[in-house]
Amino acid sequence: MNADAIPVVPLSPARTDRNFHTGMAIALLLTAIAGFGPTYFYKPFHPSPPLPSLLHVHGLFFTTWLVLLIVQSGLVRAHRVDLHKRLGIFGAVLAAVMMVLGIMVAFHGVRRG
Repeated sequence: MNADAIPVVPLSPARTDRNFHTGMAIALLLTAIAGFGPTYFYKPFHPSPPLPSLLHVHGLFFTTWLVLLIVQSGLVRAHRVDLHKRLGIFGAVLAAVMMVLGIMVAFHGVRRG
């Protein structure tokens, strides 16, 4: 072995995946905040028309979904799969509510033109 050579320890695929998924979950939340910021997240500081209650409920549930995605991927990354699985039940219920809300918001949008 060359005295100048530095041993390289490659990252395991599982560790790389955990970092990737957590990073992507954070990126998705930041993208949502940037995209919906003026009309939803920092609405008190940005002039825009008022939103109907349905859109506030939609925004709350879909933001909760993104936060849950970060928490869930963080739990796997921290090797807390037991908590990840228990929290997954909440995620399944949240997903069902989101499907209904998504359809309701779509019909609301069609009615508004």
